[in-house]
Amino acid sequence: LRPQNGIELSLNGNTSDITTENNQQSQVFDESSNLVSTNTLFDKSENHSKKMTIKASYLHKVSGWISDYSKRFPSEYKLDYSFEAGNNNIDQIRKTDFVSMLFSSQNQLVDRRYNTEENRMLHSLNGSWGDFIPWIFGQRNFLRGTSLKLTNRFAFITNRRNAHVTDWDTTLARFIDNSYLTNDNRYTTIDEQPGTEISKNFSKSSTNRYNKGLTITLSPKWRYFNQKNTATQLFQNFSKSYTKFTPSASLSFYNNQYGAYYENLSFNYSIQTDMPNLNQLYPLVDSSNITYLSLGNPNLKPTQRQELSVNFNHRDQHNGKSAFNYSLNTTIGKVDNFFADSSYTDSIGRTRHYTVNANGNKYLEFSGNLNKSFKMTKNHQLQIQFNTNNDISRTPNNVNNVWNISNTFSSNNTLSLFYTYKGIWATNLKQTYNYYQSKQRGFDNTKFDNTTITTSLSTSVNPVSKWNIGTNVNFNRATSSAGEATNFTIWNAYTSYRFLKGNNLEFKFSAMDLLHQNRSVFNSGNNNMITQRWTNTLQQYFMVGIAYFPRKFGKSEKSRQVDEGGDE
Repeated sequence: LRPQNGIELSLNGNTSDITTENNQQSQVFDESSNLVSTNTLFDKSENHSKKMTIKASYLHKVSGWISDYSKRFPSEYKLDYSFEAGNNNIDQIRKTDFVSMLFSSQNQLVDRRYNTEENRMLHSLNGSWGDFIPWIFGQRNFLRGTSLKLTNRFAFITNRRNAHVTDWDTTLARFIDNSYLTNDNRYTTIDEQPGTEISKNFSKSSTNRYNKGLTITLSPKWRYFNQKNTATQLFQNFSKSYTKFTPSASLSFYNNQYGAYYENLSFNYSIQTDMPNLNQLYPLVDSSNITYLSLGNPNLKPTQRQELSVNFNHRDQHNGKSAFNYSLNTTIGKVDNFFADSSYTDSIGRTRHYTVNANGNKYLEFSGNLNKSFKMTKNHQLQIQFNTNNDISRTPNNVNNVWNISNTFSSNNTLSLFYTYKGIWATNLKQTYNYYQSKQRGFDNTKFDNTTITTSLSTSVNPVSKWNIGTNVNFNRATSSAGEATNFTIWNAYTSYRFLKGNNLEFKFSAMDLLHQNRSVFNSGNNNMITQRWTNTLQQYFMVGIAYFPRKFGKSEKSRQVDEGGDE
């Protein structure tokens, strides 16, 4: 017997200080385009966070054969342990001014301060033990190529949140404690998934010609999930446990034609489940979110997702002039007890939201990419890339006590053309087309859509080996049911030069947005809602940068001699 043991350890940590500030104004109109309410929001937060992660992995494996192997326990096992600890300290200011044009008694002004400390701790242990087939039937058994392993996934997570919240009292002219939102909360989850993995492998090969194989895998698993919460607010104290059967199966075929190409085709089926979390079950409702309050639903049940995916991949292995690589991926699925959105909006634009279970959620996803290169001559090379991601979904939701179905379609596509001449000139032409459409059936039978089209051209030239000049221009057009079409062009340019013997020192000058048109426009959709958002950005600015690289670029003279003359 030849034991193989391996231990891997990793440790990383990070700390961050992030300050964000948000000013938002919204208006609500009725069907006759009359203004019914306005809302002004100011939100500023300072987040100081720390995080540490430790990972350890141990593998024990015995290869070889002895006559009494069948009398020994399976001696291959693997353990992966992960520990994570994080801390967030958040200071937040939130001011909301809601004004109703119809009912002045509903006007609301909130000036709120938050001081929150969050601590998170995670322990996870994943393991596998096998193979049991030789132990049960002997080393030379009739189940050749069959493997039986025991698996288990375990996670223990604790989230501790201590919040002190105060409100401005106009009568007392000072901040006073908010006894409802001030809360000490401890949320704990235990997630364990024991199971078995049975696989059968068939293979066929020919020396220096090909290697083909088929693998069938069955993985019956169970999921045991427990969640417990203790809090100052008594209604948040609860404990729930769930047990679900979550099997999976896969079939994978590969074909490796040595020196020509490699192909892989796989089919995967799985049943998965998602559990409702604290904020979906028993949240603390913050009244400063006047126009959108998130309420709880203690009767939520876990979801059950059934999913089938098919994946195909082709990769050329030859070093010819026209390598062609591509992949296709398709996923179809449905979700029972889907976490659906239920919302009610009153006459002055205030929405109350909570999550409910609903059947009927279905989806289809298709993605693909291809990469074709042409080496026309020694100095000229052309490359074409295409990527596409498409989603079709049927999502139930409830709007103002009426069940609605959102049928959505989204498509994101990018076509790129690369051309290079020696090491002197490189250019890239890229076309991006993103489309989203949502059709409602049940509530008001409306249709939303948005489109973003971007045409990009970039090029760079090296007049001499150390000097580079480049420019890029983006033509953008965004259309949406939520607003008017937006067109803008962004033109940037730069030049850089490298100094010193090893090209270690770089000086770079950049001129950004030469046309003063930079606008950050974001179109997004979510079932029965579509959004068009603008954000303020810098316009026409210039940057000077100096960078030093501690290592040399390119090959040394000795390396070149070895490459040209063979091994030393």
